[in-house]
Amino acid sequence: MTGQSHDAVQQQVQFPITESFTGTAPANPHWRLLGSARMNEGALELTPNAASKAGTAFLDQPFSSSLGVSIDFDYSC
Repeated sequence: MTGQSHDAVQQQVQFPITESFTGTAPANPHWRLLGSARMNEGALELTPNAASKAGTAFLDQPFSSSLGVSIDFDYSC
């Protein structure tokens, strides 16, 4: 479970939540890149060439799911 700062609780999440992952870092500061996840040449890389490594991109920002949740990803190999 993640902790919430006073500012994070007061910040209103704007919908839709979008992130292109095309810069040198995620535009939203609440994204956490864990494990081997990194920004690489304008894309988010979760699994580097080493087969034994994997990463995660985690949005550490609460939002209501009362209207449902839909997540879309574009990927490349």
